[in-house]
Amino acid sequence: YDLVLVTAPGEKRLEKCREYLMAGRIDGIVLAHVGRSGKWVEELLHMHLPVVAVDFSKPPPELDAMVYDNESAVQSALEHLRSLGHKRIGFIGSELKRKPLDSELREAAYIRAMAKAGTPHKPDWLIGGAVMEAAGAETSPVCESAAEQAVRRISSRKAGDPTAWIAWSDLVAVLTLAGLGRAGVDVPGEVSLMGIDDAEMCRHVYPSLSSVRHPLSDMGRRAVQVLIERCESELAAA
Repeated sequence: YDLVLVTAPGEKRLEKCREYLMAGRIDGIVLAHVGRSGKWVEELLHMHLPVVAVDFSKPPPELDAMVYDNESAVQSALEHLRSLGHKRIGFIGSELKRKPLDSELREAAYIRAMAKAGTPHKPDWLIGGAVMEAAGAETSPVCESAAEQAVRRISSRKAGDPTAWIAWSDLVAVLTLAGLGRAGVDVPGEVSLMGIDDAEMCRHVYPSLSSVRHPLSDMGRRAVQVLIERCESELAAA
């Protein structure tokens, strides 16, 4: 099999896939990291072509998808920080008016997990309440804004505030770590910080950043296996 990459937003992805299908250039599709389902996904599924998704947080039921368990990821982060003795744990979310779905799901998981543990969060333990407008996915400038808000909040901490924070993404965590360093806040001496996704960047900052693993390579490998099985099954049945 040859690989054809399509990098285009929303409806344009559908147009490209339809173009390649009509030209006989594709036998199957892997959807990678689709934030939210839309009409274009529904139409794609009706093109009579094997489709498998990777890292699709809320896939439609008819779509085969390798899904990351955001609920368990947040729970793992909380358990790790509690094992270090932290009881007051905050969350750094997205500031976007239309939050990235991963941010939205992880924030909701944090609120549920804190309540379940008998340590409900306080409103000011959740950073990201300020809303910003932005088109498309979470971008670096918006991540920087979320990190700046986190740095201001953590730098001005008082008695009873969180002693540890979970950032919804590694980029936000890394930017927050850098900002805290410039503000003279010792991490992890004065406050602990961790991310989710275990991106390579976490190992190249000082101090290195703890993060919950997101097995994208394994998910991608499995998605390709499932797609090839489906393609070959359809060829055998033809």
